[in-house]
Amino acid sequence: MDIKDIKRAMDNMPMGDGSAFAEISVGPAKHEQFLDEHYGKVALVVLLCVLGAAGWIIYNGVQDSMERKAGAALVAAMPESPATGEISLNEQGLQQVVVDFDSSRAAVTASYLQAIALWNAGKEDEGVAKMKAFIDSAPTEEWKAQASVTLACRLMNRGKADEAEGLFRSVVDAGDPTFSGFATMCLGDIARAKKDNAAAGAFYRELAEKFPSSAFALQSGGYLLRKSLFDIQSPVRIEPAVEQK
Repeated sequence: MDIKDIKRAMDNMPMGDGSAFAEISVGPAKHEQFLDEHYGKVALVVLLCVLGAAGWIIYNGVQDSMERKAGAALVAAMPESPATGEISLNEQGLQQVVVDFDSSRAAVTASYLQAIALWNAGKEDEGVAKMKAFIDSAPTEEWKAQASVTLACRLMNRGKADEAEGLFRSVVDAGDPTFSGFATMCLGDIARAKKDNAAAGAFYRELAEKFPSSAFALQSGGYLLRKSLFDIQSPVRIEPAVEQK
C-alpha cells in the first residue's frame, strides 16, 4: 500500500455528521487538523522509519550469518589430525576465506595465518613478505603488534637480529599492553648477543620496572634468569702460592 492508497482509505472513512453537543458545535481537534493537512508527510515518515528499522535488522542478520559462515570456512582451513590432534594450516583454504569473506573477522585471522602456513611449507621469503603486508594493513594496533612480534621472532631464528630489533622497538614504542613486555625482553637478548651488556641490563631492568606483572618478568626463564646471569660477579684471578723450599 502506497501513500495514495492510504489517502483514499482515509477519505472514505466515516467522519460523523458533525452534530452539536450541548448546543456547542465541536470541530475537528487540532491534532486531527494537523493529520488531515499533513497525513501524507506523517505516513511517509512512519514508512521510512519502519523500512529503516527493518533494513537494520536484516543487515545485522546478514552480517551475523556471514561471520558464522566465515568462521566455519576458517575452521575447515585448519584441519586437525585425528591421530596426533595437531592442527595444520591449509594455505589455499585460508586464501579462499580471505577472498570469499574479505570483510569478516575470520578473514583477518586467515590472512595472518597464511604467513605461518607459508613458513610451515618451507616458503620462507613468501611468508615474510606476507606477514609484512599484513602488518602494513593490520586492522587494529593489537593485530599489528602481534604480527610484528611473530615476524621478529622468525627473523631472529634466521639470524636477522637487526631487522627483528626494529620490529621489537616498534612494538615497545607503540606501548602495546600485551606484547611490549616480551618485546623489551627480546631487545635485551639482542643486546646481550651483541655483547652490549650495559644495554641488555637496561632492557631487563625496564622489563621488571615497567611490566612487573608480565609473565616474562615473573617466570623463572624470563627476567629472573637474566638478572641472575648479570648479577654474577666475575671470578677474581688468584695467583698460585709460591712453594716454599
